[in-house]
Amino acid sequence: MRTLIYCALLLILIGSLMACDGGRTSGAAQGERPHFLWEYKAGDYVRCAPAVAEGSVYIGTDDNRLYALDADTGAERWRHETGDNITSRPVPVEGRVAIGSWDGLVRMLSAIDGSSRWRYATGGWISAPLAAAADLILAASEDGALYALSVADGSLRWRFRTGGAILGAPTVADAVVYVGSVDNYLYALALDDGSLRWRTRLGGDVVSAPLVQKGAILVGASDRRVYAFDAATGQPRWRRDVGSAVDAGLVTDGQRIYGATNAGRVFSLRLADGQSLWQINVSGPVRAQPLVWRASLIVADAEGTLHGLEARTGRELWRYPLGSPIIGGLALVEDRLYGGTIDGFVYALQLDAGTTFP
Repeated sequence: MRTLIYCALLLILIGSLMACDGGRTSGAAQGERPHFLWEYKAGDYVRCAPAVAEGSVYIGTDDNRLYALDADTGAERWRHETGDNITSRPVPVEGRVAIGSWDGLVRMLSAIDGSSRWRYATGGWISAPLAAAADLILAASEDGALYALSVADGSLRWRFRTGGAILGAPTVADAVVYVGSVDNYLYALALDDGSLRWRTRLGGDVVSAPLVQKGAILVGASDRRVYAFDAATGQPRWRRDVGSAVDAGLVTDGQRIYGATNAGRVFSLRLADGQSLWQINVSGPVRAQPLVWRASLIVADAEGTLHGLEARTGRELWRYPLGSPIIGGLALVEDRLYGGTIDGFVYALQLDAGTTFP
């Protein structure tokens, strides 16, 4: 009888533990967890953020290729080979896709079959994501210049040279281009001709895209600070020390700013004045820009884990181990998440309330 009682108690305890962990043993918190849709194995490291448009996922790899994959199935549609690594997020535009490569070339390809439409040679590696605005492709080069190229034929419209390599993407708002450099400056340029509107000096390098929100320019830097400047004048509004360098881009929900550091600290600041709202540590450094989804924040760390955090409090809702780091960035289209890992895989995950791991 005693043995039967022990067995019954053991079964009750196991059932309770499984109920607390959703039937899994990973220790992830309850919440809206993603489930696996598909994976694709590329030929080398993936350090590029994907771009998604018209049913295709475009992503570059260290095998020097841009891949176009079916967004629903992951099947390869085409590939295009360049002369070096592709870590710059592509830009789909008007039935074509623009890419930059470490060979210093900006290329425009057909979105249908990947055939070449035009190319333009800069003076250095292109590792920063491209941007498109009006009829221009904006390409930041490690030669220290920002290039504005015609979408139609790749001809140079203007070029602005900074005092150091440009490793972060430009951001465009209200016909002004904002871009940071490793010369410790943040620049505001006129979109039409590249003329300087203002520049302001920070305490460290800027290697991510500036965030524009409610008349402010927000950016993280290598001096461990997040800065807010007036978008029209470049005058400082506030700054906040977050403990470690901020290489990943910032995001916002309109009231709060979210970011992450090289030391693995994820933080939230009040947009109006930079007051710290919460901060937590994840399992490794964060190189990829977090994403806001519904009332949560999605963070990829350099240890190979995706984290879903409650945006208001920072409480962990779920985690998803990929087994290899995402450092290039993620793409979110409605409730579907795309990303690539250092071990050469491209993944698609579905974000649904109440779903479980595969």
